[in-house]
Amino acid sequence: HEPDAVTETTAGLNILQAAAKEALEVGVPVRATAGDSLVSALVEDRLERTWQAAGRPEVKVQGELLAQQDRLAYAVGAMDLLSRPEVQGNVMAGTFGEELLLMGEVGARQTRFQVVGAARPAAAAFLPVVTDDYLLGEELYAAGAYLEPRPERVVSLMAQDGVRMLLLGLILLGTILATVGVLEGVLG
Repeated sequence: HEPDAVTETTAGLNILQAAAKEALEVGVPVRATAGDSLVSALVEDRLERTWQAAGRPEVKVQGELLAQQDRLAYAVGAMDLLSRPEVQGNVMAGTFGEELLLMGEVGARQTRFQVVGAARPAAAAFLPVVTDDYLLGEELYAAGAYLEPRPERVVSLMAQDGVRMLLLGLILLGTILATVGVLEGVLG
């Protein structure tokens, strides 16, 4: 897997865990899907741990592998699930491409609510088309810290924000110094 895919998948798993926890607390069954066997195993593990922590044995949780490494086959399987009447809501977060539009359209028509998160430009372009509630780019990565504010997640967000502010300050300082001509002698 490429590094971006790992980061997006981890963000999706964090969102899954928080959404599953909320659903289980109110007695709503949870079904999560994946398009990769490794991710499917991680999904099942997160669901099992969340289910055990919730202490709601009567509420069903299920992880399912829809397709192995084939984005279109995964989208077709997800579209089939979303079109079933018992599916009331849809949360999609993780590594998506253009297939997000297919799944998102069915989710928008068939479910009561839909939240979608993507960071890749191929998928992010479709977010406003399929839902009003979406997580774009960095919001996808930060969602886990907002949904379950554990210390390591909050500190990570604070560190990222600190680095951003530092870089912004350096860019601003460089712009001011270049404007006044101070950097002309240094840079030639």
